[in-house]
Amino acid sequence: MRQENPAISLHQLYYQLATHTTASHAGLYNDACYGNVYRNTLEEFLKPNRL
Repeated sequence: MRQENPAISLHQLYYQLATHTTASHAGLYNDACYGNVYRNTLEEFLKPNRL
């Protein structure tokens, strides 16, 4: 299942990867350092930082 959605929350992305990848050992590391996995999105990591 491939879905292009840069606005996906990190929690939703993690869940999709963990449930749709054979022999998956997906994990979230240092999640306390970057905010809320339910509110933060993948898009925040893909957009360039404009100064």
